[in-house]
Amino acid sequence: MEDHQSADNGREEEKFKTPKAILFFVLSILWIFPSLTAIWLIARDFSAVRNAHDVGERFSAIKLEQWVGVILLLLHAVFIFLAVRGRRRL
Repeated sequence: MEDHQSADNGREEEKFKTPKAILFFVLSILWIFPSLTAIWLIARDFSAVRNAHDVGERFSAIKLEQWVGVILLLLHAVFIFLAVRGRRRL
């Protein structure tokens, strides 16, 4: 019975040591700093987007920096998803 438990513990420890899971886990933690900057970029000039009247004006009011901020936030979500997926798959 103890041999079965020790084998399970060994597999459980290996679950957290796979290179991909560790990579995406570290990326998702370190990506907090670019995400904070992205939030600041989006919120800085958001009043121009809010004052636009229709959808076309809102999209044209969004600056390039704000689009980059949205992409950075989406990348953070992807890194978190891949970190969680990498831990579950093993």
